[in-house]
Amino acid sequence: MQTIRQSIVPDDEVRSLVKELLTVNDRITEAQATLDKAQMAYDTYNGADEAKDHLKMIEGEIAFEISLETNGDGKKKFPNAEARAAELKKRCPNNEEWVAAFDALRSAERRKNELKMETLKCGNSVRQVTGRKYALSSLAEIVAGLSREDLTVAKMEALSRMASLIEQAIKDLN
Repeated sequence: MQTIRQSIVPDDEVRSLVKELLTVNDRITEAQATLDKAQMAYDTYNGADEAKDHLKMIEGEIAFEISLETNGDGKKKFPNAEARAAELKKRCPNNEEWVAAFDALRSAERRKNELKMETLKCGNSVRQVTGRKYALSSLAEIVAGLSREDLTVAKMEALSRMASLIEQAIKDLN
């Protein structure tokens, strides 16, 4: 004779639910470890800072050269800050070392963004697995309640109405 639980939730689905419940904590631990590694990689990556410092150093050298330039009669070629800034802006893209440093900075910033995206993706994975654990736990409590044989007729009717909801929940979890 089939129990109420067996008629609503077959034994193979109960076994599958129990198996997944037993492994979900390990999956959460793995997801959290992956998140921790991704966060550490993001937090310790300083390639963008180093590239930015190098670029600023090159700009400083070019700005120094500009500040020393004189015209034919010994006067400063670029007498004010605005003129020097405009000349710096004009010369930097023509300086091979500056262009290489600028490209390195862009590459380092892309890498930093990739690391941030990986961190966000891992965080979402932890939240997803944790949410699945809570859903599975709730479903297990419902199934455990169905396993009791001392159910009243009113409870059995209410449970039979819930059967389609439980079946849908099991399908959604898979």
